Amino acid sequence: MKQLRKIFLLSVIFFISQQFVFSQNLIDSLRTKLDSDISIEEKLNSIKNSANRLLYSNPDTMVYFSNYALRMTEVTKDKSDKIFFLGLLGDAHFKLSNYSEALKANFDACKLCEELKDTFELAHMYNSIGSIYRVSNKLDEAKEYFEKSIQLREITGDSVGLASNYNNIGIIYMMTAVYDTGMTYWGKSLEIKLAIGDSIGAATTMNNMAMYYRDIGETEKALDFFNKALYIKQRVNDHASISMAYLNLGELFIKQGKQEKGEEYYLMALEEAKISKTKQLESWVHNTLAKHYYSVEKYKEAYDNYLLHRNLQDTIFSEETAKNLEVVESRYENEKKAFQIKDLEKAKAAQEEKQQLIIISACTGILALLIIIFIVTKNYRQKKKDNYIISEQKAIVEEKNREITDSITYARRLQEAILPPDHLIKKYLPNSFVLFKPKDVVSGDFYWLETVGDKVIFAVADCTGHGVPGAMVSVVCSNALNRTVKELDIIEPAKILDKTRELVIATFEKSTENVQDGMDISLCALNTKTLELEYAGANNPLWILRNGASEIEEIKANKQPIGVYDQIESFTNHKISLNEGDYLFLFSDGYADQFGGDKGKKMKYKPFKDLLITSIKQNLEEQKEILNDQFEIWRGDMEQVDDVCVIGIKV
Repeated sequence: MKQLRKIFLLSVIFFISQQFVFSQNLIDSLRTKLDSDISIEEKLNSIKNSANRLLYSNPDTMVYFSNYALRMTEVTKDKSDKIFFLGLLGDAHFKLSNYSEALKANFDACKLCEELKDTFELAHMYNSIGSIYRVSNKLDEAKEYFEKSIQLREITGDSVGLASNYNNIGIIYMMTAVYDTGMTYWGKSLEIKLAIGDSIGAATTMNNMAMYYRDIGETEKALDFFNKALYIKQRVNDHASISMAYLNLGELFIKQGKQEKGEEYYLMALEEAKISKTKQLESWVHNTLAKHYYSVEKYKEAYDNYLLHRNLQDTIFSEETAKNLEVVESRYENEKKAFQIKDLEKAKAAQEEKQQLIIISACTGILALLIIIFIVTKNYRQKKKDNYIISEQKAIVEEKNREITDSITYARRLQEAILPPDHLIKKYLPNSFVLFKPKDVVSGDFYWLETVGDKVIFAVADCTGHGVPGAMVSVVCSNALNRTVKELDIIEPAKILDKTRELVIATFEKSTENVQDGMDISLCALNTKTLELEYAGANNPLWILRNGASEIEEIKANKQPIGVYDQIESFTNHKISLNEGDYLFLFSDGYADQFGGDKGKKMKYKPFKDLLITSIKQNLEEQKEILNDQFEIWRGDMEQVDDVCVIGIKV
């Protein structure tokens, strides 16, 4: 294993040095042309000819040359060229995970496309905007722009573009668990790409399809697709795609129980992600490594990788809100050409010095390792001393792990203190059950209850995240609910949610970070004398099963969270008259989103509804047991993906 890692590190060092020389030669050649006396049009063509290779190998350098070209288009007044370089600038920022800058560049290009009535390029920009929204997890907006792009490309007959669109919209359907539709689009994409000889694009789609085959257990087919995609991406030095291929292969081997081989591929994925300079991808790999190390009880490595993942995420989002594209462009316009050349030369010299240092350090390290091995094999006493040191370090790590475990256990006791006790629930809601299954020791879901006069106010909430981060958010949200009802005497559900949102946002605004956390919630107020129910919800609905009915009635929630949101509106207050024997169900999304079954898919809400309807023939405690048993049967050997909280009440 150690020998394998040494060989891998030497291979990576050699590969990086070769790619650096190739990329630097390309940059030097392009810079020489731009410094020469050739015409502006020839300079712009030189950048266009180098764009594809630089975009994959040096996206940060591509940002510089794109801005250089855009300044030249101000002289030529060629709007078509400006559209091209704005799109190129957006693609470069996208690869660097600078999503706000990428979106700005693409929207500017869209305005010019509409002015020139250039539907071909407009379709390209819509596709790029859809990709930005997809990685930002705004799936509805992503789907909207992909569909716009498809409509335009069907009109223009752009087969190459349609293949890209079909691949991207297939990803959206897969992310929303509409697997059959997603695979249909991927199949269309692959068919077009193979027909037109687009092997690079075909590799991207094959990689996506391989992930699906891996997740449903078709291992051999997944491995075949992954290796084919990897071979093609290696030929064009697409480091981001190579990293994704290694990451996916690692996950495949881990699922097969090949832990060491999976870890090797994860580490190769990390190296390629760093070369690609894609911060989002590097963050994903660190997060995957953290989960892997935790599963094999390498807690220090797990913690270190999780911190790197969080730091990268914080960097991405802080850059999204802090950077101003106009300021950057203005700065470039005011820089003198001589200063630009000097700056590039300094950067080149620094990179060469760094590269030499890496090679020297690697050789020195290997030599030192050989000397240590020789000494250890010849000197038994030294070996005993080394073993003693290792034992001490192990004891320190184990002690740290115990401290972490004790802290989390204490956090669980603190969280249990904010949950209403069982006897209080049975006192005010005697015919009820609570199914509460945290994913980790502590939970981002919680349930809540308070009484005012004849009204019983109760809720199920789902806070951002799970585990310790989710539990911390749940404390903030629970305290906001308590203040709203107990201190401010607000008892109407919609107004409770309005005020709670105000308090939660105010709490997080005190942080110097841009905190986007909050919660989804179903909140009810039941008058136990009149059986009148009031309900308001943030993303989470209320289900009612009337006495004798065979279908569940859904009271929809407002599509907004308790927390920061682009378009904040007042919550809607619903009033419902109930009868004895009616059932109420409040829940988080953890139950329906659990993966399992024969095909490893999400349960979804239809089977969840059917289970609730069939279980009401039993008493409430038996209903709870049925829900818990069916959840575990569905989950099988798969990991629980989220916290689960379900409350059932018989009126």
